[in-house]
Amino acid sequence: MGEKPNCSIVCLLQLLLFFIYLYKIPNPVQLSSFHTRSFLQHTRSFLQHTRSFLQHTRSFLQHTRSFLQHTRSFLQHTRSFLQHTRSFLQHTRSFLQHTRSFLQHTRSFLQHTRSFLQHTRSFLQHTRSFLQHTRSFLQHTRSFLQHTRSFLQHTRSNLQHTRSFLQHTRSFLQHTRSFLQHTQGTIGKMHQLKILRHLKHSQNRRPISQLQKD
Repeated sequence: MGEKPNCSIVCLLQLLLFFIYLYKIPNPVQLSSFHTRSFLQHTRSFLQHTRSFLQHTRSFLQHTRSFLQHTRSFLQHTRSFLQHTRSFLQHTRSFLQHTRSFLQHTRSFLQHTRSFLQHTRSFLQHTRSFLQHTRSFLQHTRSFLQHTRSFLQHTRSNLQHTRSFLQHTRSFLQHTRSFLQHTQGTIGKMHQLKILRHLKHSQNRRPISQLQKD
């Protein structure tokens, strides 16, 4: 496409030089007539316009080539843009799917959080009740310890009284034993005296041989 305009330009330049050569060579048949001059002027003007047209044509072809290059680059960028757009849409679809999954997990998390808060509230209520029962238990334990202390004090006093009672009982038993021993001695003596009295009374009534048999 660049060789054909160059060939036509060369041909036109050669034609222009030929006409200039004819214009400058003196014509033996009197070229100074009015029509011949007018023709040469129009030819010169035509050649100038032709040169200008060829220059504009060359510039147009250069701009056309640049436009085609920019068009090719634009198409390449458009193709790349479409590929990136397709990739972006795929990533957007994947992002929306992940967002949907995230929202579902968030909803499930909120439900579990609500259930956890309810269980926490119930646990706190049970803890409060447990603390109240613990406080009541401690109060009862304190009262029980006070009663236990009082019971131990009374038990100690009772043990002291029991010990004193046992000591008095032991002393009483010793005195009773001594009394019984004295009583047995007295009874034995009285029995012996009674036997002797009986023997004396019997001797007065029976012979001695009869007493020996008895």
